[in-house]
Amino acid sequence: MIKYYEILGQLADQLTSSPALSGAFASSPFIQIGEDGINPVGEKDVAYIVLQPSMQGADYGFESGNFAITFELDFGLVCDSVTTSGHVKTFGAIERIDDIAEVLISEVKSCFDTAIISKCDYAVDATSFYPLAMGGMTIQLSFLGSVNQEIGL
Repeated sequence: MIKYYEILGQLADQLTSSPALSGAFASSPFIQIGEDGINPVGEKDVAYIVLQPSMQGADYGFESGNFAITFELDFGLVCDSVTTSGHVKTFGAIERIDDIAEVLISEVKSCFDTAIISKCDYAVDATSFYPLAMGGMTIQLSFLGSVNQEIGL
């Protein structure tokens, strides 16, 4: 069975060396695997990415042997612009969060080319902790037919 530290460690390495991600954040993000409940990441760590294990499982059914692993990928950045046009106020971080999310999904796909992203839920909170803006994803990777074999990570 695949271990979380293998998946999240490999993804952290991929994200650390991604020029596209550094460009989307406008700096190299701080990357953390797991949560620190006493000293959580926050505005002092911006830009940041937190990779958090969530759930894993296997389907041992007839001729399947599929394995899936689910993890949280949260990120934060500083809202660097607010524009007002008439009665509409727009936080610039919302657009940047969407761009960062696209890059992150692309990096996950390229990091695990033997897996498929079978689920990806995405949320944005650009204003609750202003000027810190956050995005978060729950990603499920499925490795088809892989329960009883080694997976080349």
